[in-house]
Amino acid sequence: MCELLGMSFNHPVNITVSFRGMIKRGNNNPHGWGLAFYPEDSKASQIIKEPVQAGRSPVTSFLVNYKGIHSSLYISHVRWATSEVNYANTHPFVRELQGRDYVFAHNGNLHDFRSALPLGRYIPLGTTDSEHAFCYLMDYIANEISQWDYQAFVQFEEVLRKVNELGKFNCLLSDGEYLFCYRDKAAPVGLFYTLRKAPFGVVKLKDEDLDIDLDAMKRADEVGCIVATNKLTEGEDWKPIERGQLMVFHRGKQVYPGTTEISKETMLRALRFIRTSPSRVDVLAIANNVGIEINLIAPLIDKLVQAGYIRQDSRDSGGPYEFNSTYYTVPSKRKEIDKMLECKINAGEE
Repeated sequence: MCELLGMSFNHPVNITVSFRGMIKRGNNNPHGWGLAFYPEDSKASQIIKEPVQAGRSPVTSFLVNYKGIHSSLYISHVRWATSEVNYANTHPFVRELQGRDYVFAHNGNLHDFRSALPLGRYIPLGTTDSEHAFCYLMDYIANEISQWDYQAFVQFEEVLRKVNELGKFNCLLSDGEYLFCYRDKAAPVGLFYTLRKAPFGVVKLKDEDLDIDLDAMKRADEVGCIVATNKLTEGEDWKPIERGQLMVFHRGKQVYPGTTEISKETMLRALRFIRTSPSRVDVLAIANNVGIEINLIAPLIDKLVQAGYIRQDSRDSGGPYEFNSTYYTVPSKRKEIDKMLECKINAGEE
């Protein structure tokens, strides 16, 4: 069984603790290991990998103690091979799109993937099902995703499920900004995640008698998430990603699926902004006014639309959550909205 590790933080961090735990758990995987990260949060990734057992590599022995690597995003993989063991077949894999490196690692195996997943621009260098699937996903992103937003995450989740139909498919993907984590729809091997924020406390590596005081290592404003095939520590709240689900993290925060409960206060603030605007307002302006991250705006829009309070302008060419999609209050609901807001509206009507 391969081991996956992904990390997303709001500040550059060192990987020694989590990498040490992951390498320890992957000692039974003799066919290679790899680490991808984005130095100084650049758009270019750095890949360190070898087609050798991680526990016997002098490079991993160096990295678990080296404090000189810092990044806000990491993907690592320890391999149990189902195809030829060589450098080209060792994860993570990397491809460039629009001036940004995407990196990918996979746990599982796919059947009939060459016929089921036709390729275009991106071509594998090795012979693995994993790299083939990655190239297929990159073709999809290049052709179908213009920007990463909530609707794009929904679309991409469906594509991952399509690939999953061919076999076992746990995977991690990143463009240096977002960490995409998909768990197989049926396989018993899962993906777990834990969120870190102050106070951090003391954790213990599960496979080693070592206690680590995270408070002594972390900044007070640091937040992040760690995703792994197996729980790496004791003393932290590890939760499973649901089967067949994509989770997306950005700068240490979960942005998909939306988990933020939309409060009445937030709804009223959004309604006040839309209602008092002299004309229709776009999604980005709503998010900025309410103080919600743009990638978390979809649940708020959905709730207001389902309640019948707002409507997307028919002149829009984009989907409901695109940054420039526009909304206005439904005319028949304006008196009800005004009563809710308890204010006089002097703005022009849409």
